[in-house]
Amino acid sequence: MSFTNSPVSKTLVVSLVSLSILASLLDVKHDFYILTDLHIWKYGQLWRLLTFQLVYSNATEVLFGSMTLYYLRVVERMWGSRKFASFLIISYILSSLLIPLVQVLFLAPLSRGYLTYIPSGPTPIIFSILAQYHAMVPHLYSYRVVLPPSARVLSGHQSSSQPSSSQAGSSSRLGPSTSQQPTPANTTQDPSGPGASGPPGQPPLPHPAHTLSSSPGLTFSDKSTKYIPPVHLFLSSLPLSPWLAFFGWTVGHLYRTDLLPAKLTRWRVPGWLVGVVDAKIGGDRTTREGFEGLQRRLAEGEEVRGEGSGVQQQQQDRQGESRRRNMGQTLMDQFRGAF
Repeated sequence: MSFTNSPVSKTLVVSLVSLSILASLLDVKHDFYILTDLHIWKYGQLWRLLTFQLVYSNATEVLFGSMTLYYLRVVERMWGSRKFASFLIISYILSSLLIPLVQVLFLAPLSRGYLTYIPSGPTPIIFSILAQYHAMVPHLYSYRVVLPPSARVLSGHQSSSQPSSSQAGSSSRLGPSTSQQPTPANTTQDPSGPGASGPPGQPPLPHPAHTLSSSPGLTFSDKSTKYIPPVHLFLSSLPLSPWLAFFGWTVGHLYRTDLLPAKLTRWRVPGWLVGVVDAKIGGDRTTREGFEGLQRRLAEGEEVRGEGSGVQQQQQDRQGESRRRNMGQTLMDQFRGAF
């Protein structure tokens, strides 16, 4: 597991860790969060709109943010580095402009000036990538975690107490004349089947698979563990971190469903910015060398296959000649070395 074919994700992780450590060493972490009424309106520090998503304020958020970006590198591999970098830039710009605007126009007035704080960290960008991961990557398997036996027995007693009273009422209404029909003595059942008979006087035992599926529990998949670090980021700076995560998820969903303007979704960064050689600006030689190398390897493979087929053909010819020999020639070949 590495950052193979995901250079943009690697750059994100290295930049997040390096900048967070540098901000802590230089004691400038207070320059990355935003108080809209103080920093924006009073002092006019508009540069904070472009810097509040660069670093996290504590080591725990740095750890879980780096883990999440590492898990989400598969999105870059599926999209390609150029589209992934373009998506990150668009998410960064929209988050930097719209989050403070929505907070000033709606959240702060509705909360009577309480929700004016914007915590630092790339939480909106991470959740915008997480929205793509949730929609693009399917789960490979799922498993179910059931409740302990004591909890299942307790719930079974509570559910079985109600039908017992109804059964008692129905039996009293029917009177003593009703009797159960005798069961044939020759009928046998598979003890491991769904209708396995239990002890005398008790109903048949249910099938184990049916009991497991019907018992209360939670269903998980192989992707469930990937959502644990983002959940911590979601709850790290209450009550504002859920709002940042929701905004990032919304931007990612709008980008995926093409609800944003077409110019934004179709825009791409230059190829040289992410290490992709563009054939239109000096990449003809590299592309030509790559195709020539591919053709050379294919030609060498065909030659090897041709030599192998020639050897096989010679062996088949020899076998055919040996099959066409008569008995006299075969005897002469056997005694030829004895004289």
